[in-house]
Amino acid sequence: MIRFVVLLALALFAATVAGRELTGVVKHVQDGDSFILREASGGEVTVRLAECDAPERLQPFANEARGHLRELIEGRTVNVLTAEEDRYGRAVGRVYRRDIDVNAAMVAAGYAWAYLKYLTDRDFLKLEAEARQNRRGLWADRNKPVEPWAFRRQNTRGSQAANEATSSPDGRCDIKGNINAKGIKLYHLPGSRSYAKTSISAGRGERWFCTEEEAQAAGWRPAGRRGG
Repeated sequence: MIRFVVLLALALFAATVAGRELTGVVKHVQDGDSFILREASGGEVTVRLAECDAPERLQPFANEARGHLRELIEGRTVNVLTAEEDRYGRAVGRVYRRDIDVNAAMVAAGYAWAYLKYLTDRDFLKLEAEARQNRRGLWADRNKPVEPWAFRRQNTRGSQAANEATSSPDGRCDIKGNINAKGIKLYHLPGSRSYAKTSISAGRGERWFCTEEEAQAAGWRPAGRRGG
């Protein structure tokens, strides 16, 4: 019952955001495609630009994209025609500063891609093609720019792999059974010198142990001994 009430409340909140117009002053630009809007009532809403996707913070041109969006809207009054609320609670929509279509302006300047997965306005593809052809913004980079959605996907997979390699699967059996370059089986106790930097690869025959006795019975010996 409680879960149903929470879901209903979230749905009602999303309905109040989606499909309406927001007007206010841009308090802070977070990155190349999102910002905090302060409405006349004093309330604040986080807004995500629809139709486009700007570089992530660890990508090249992320700072330039954020800087360009700041020049366009920070401290200025804008109107937001909202389309939906995303899973992060942001109002997703088209943003206008007087007669400037901010979403389109970011793509035209070469600081954002047309967001193919959620694209409804095909004109954004033309804007991106023109920016690319004229080497504007991030398209000036001779290395092939990586789309933000591809970058996020790569980093999600990398984070999952890193967690699997450095964290105990069940959180309890935390002794690391590692095989070194010489083929010697060594186990590392939590807090030992090499513990943090030691990763576990099941594909190489490495494993986790719950106790030292278990590790020793399986043929592993304590790390740090001569020859190890």
